[in-house]
Amino acid sequence: MLFEKATAETLGLVRFWVFSLAALSRFLVPVWEVCLLPEYEPSGVMKLLGTQYWFPFLTVELAVGLQGLTIALLLLVALGVGPYRILTPLACFALIVTEGLVRGNGIATHAHIILILCALVLSMLPADDAFTLIRRRRTLKPARQYQAALVSLSLIFCATYLMVGVRRLATSSFDVYLDDSILCATVQRDAEQGSAGGLGVWMCESVVGAWMLRIGFPVVTLLELLTPLCVFSRTFRWCWLAVMVPFHIGTGFLMGIWFPYSIAFIPFLVGGFDPFRKRDGEATAH
Repeated sequence: MLFEKATAETLGLVRFWVFSLAALSRFLVPVWEVCLLPEYEPSGVMKLLGTQYWFPFLTVELAVGLQGLTIALLLLVALGVGPYRILTPLACFALIVTEGLVRGNGIATHAHIILILCALVLSMLPADDAFTLIRRRRTLKPARQYQAALVSLSLIFCATYLMVGVRRLATSSFDVYLDDSILCATVQRDAEQGSAGGLGVWMCESVVGAWMLRIGFPVVTLLELLTPLCVFSRTFRWCWLAVMVPFHIGTGFLMGIWFPYSIAFIPFLVGGFDPFRKRDGEATAH
């Protein structure tokens, strides 16, 4: 099972990685551009926040300030600086608001959903007990608590793949796994890339490449549905990694569909990367 020998440092390292990537994602997203839209119709959680009422007062300067504040909060949490139980909910709320502003009136995507989910879960976990910028004297909890926290994060991460597989089965017929639907989708997405495309068409025109896509599509869907097994089975975990990592790289180059944050989390939440794992016979610090 994953994280059987994890420690407080392991959970702290994951906290640092998740919130650092969340801060990077806010830096790369120009939140202020939403202020230039002629009209804005919020959806989802942004409606619950009454965005339609206060959005007209959101200027470019305020949007830049919000973006900067969000980055600062996320970095403070990543470094374990300040009151964790206060800063983390604030950072998560700011992350949701900035993401909602950008996506509320644009193209919906689940590329950042794993960042938000992991950040929300970490806000409820003892993730600031170790691996912080400022060392603090505190009594560590039993190792099982940190291990259970990491397993819960891993299951949340795996659930994102499971839900994608479930949605694909629920919204498409079984025929898509038997005909050339995947080839048509690959060519279409490749064409949308313009001058950056070309590999998708080349892959579909190749006899071997076309068959790889046809066979890989149902295999990937099956692995998505079974992703939670990665937490419990080392053998299945390695099989999943051997297929899904090339799948992410392939969809990126062939179809222009990239999920960089999912790829960044795979070594930790599926691969079980843990430089702080306890060695056999090593005592647990309390």
